Amino acid sequence: MFQTPEYARSLAVSEGAGSWKDPAEIERVVDIRMRRQDRLVGERALDVYAVVWEAALRQLIGGSLTMRGQLERLLEVTELGNVRLQVLPFHAGGHPCITAPFTKPTGFSQG
Repeated sequence: MFQTPEYARSLAVSEGAGSWKDPAEIERVVDIRMRRQDRLVGERALDVYAVVWEAALRQLIGGSLTMRGQLERLLEVTELGNVRLQVLPFHAGGHPCITAPFTKPTGFSQG
């Protein structure tokens, strides 16, 4: 939800060792990832609470300029009122969100 096109493209290329070798397919993946971000703004914007593992911020994807742009993008989305972004630091140890995403069920209320 928060990737820059350059980061998404670099990630698709690195993940694509098995399936995304065709440049047109990579661009389709990037386009889909960018269009998902439309859900972060507007009247029906999603409320997003994301936990990012520190490794995702430190792993060099696409080179230093790509990573700089990606980190700047993360700072930008934190300015949106509907996005809460937290970093899970290495020293926190394991956490269930590392292996699978979690979502709040529709209609859930905190009691």
